[in-house]
Amino acid sequence: MLGVRNLVAHPIIVLKLLKFPDTYGSSSAASSFVAIMFSVPVCFATYRLLYMQGSFDNIGTRMSAFSDEWNELTSTTLVYTCAYMIQDTLMMIRDEIRYESDDPYLHSYLLHHAGCLIYLSMVHYYSAGAYGVMVLIFMGEVTNPVQNLINICHQGIKGGKSWPRAVLRVVNPIFGLFFAVVRLVVAPLYAGVFTHELIVKKYRGEGASDVPIWVGMLWCTLIWLTIRGSLPFAIEKLRDGGFFFWEKGEKKVEKSS
Repeated sequence: MLGVRNLVAHPIIVLKLLKFPDTYGSSSAASSFVAIMFSVPVCFATYRLLYMQGSFDNIGTRMSAFSDEWNELTSTTLVYTCAYMIQDTLMMIRDEIRYESDDPYLHSYLLHHAGCLIYLSMVHYYSAGAYGVMVLIFMGEVTNPVQNLINICHQGIKGGKSWPRAVLRVVNPIFGLFFAVVRLVVAPLYAGVFTHELIVKKYRGEGASDVPIWVGMLWCTLIWLTIRGSLPFAIEKLRDGGFFFWEKGEKKVEKSS
């Protein structure tokens, strides 16, 4: 992934093909290209895995309870996701040092990646909870391609391009609503199911979770913190999509006064 980003996405696609200036914005756009390349196959893989074993009773179940085919695809997805998180973390730190960026979401992204790596590593260590993490990966990555397309467009506008504005006029309303539904409606519902399966049922001695209760508590904490962390971004995307229509009226009043 580092090779794709540094040898293809940044120098060829972003600098040569799109003719972005060599700034933090172009490096961020290159990261978004790699993120799209990562998320699309992961969405298909996790959807297939969830379709094969569609039951919330499996959230904390050991991997040995599943078929060899399921375990093989799951292990590949876990390794692939960890590899992406590591390279993206390294590139964000490098870009921060190299370009001295003022990205307001940088620390949130770094904390998100750290939390993901902790969760994924513990799933691998306990060989349990893989079904649950596939649910989380799917929900996290299903919004990723369009989210990163929007970032590429924003960086293109900063680089003096005109075409991204037309793309954003179409994409922003659709993505804003979709992201808000996934992260602020669907994700909390799933987080509630996770909390019930990994903590409440485990405490009562019920359910099929094969992970210690303290691990379930840590996992659920990471899940809820991630949802909380996505709240400002979701509100921003709704605003970009024009869903806060009353704010437009306020701005017009301010301008006319």
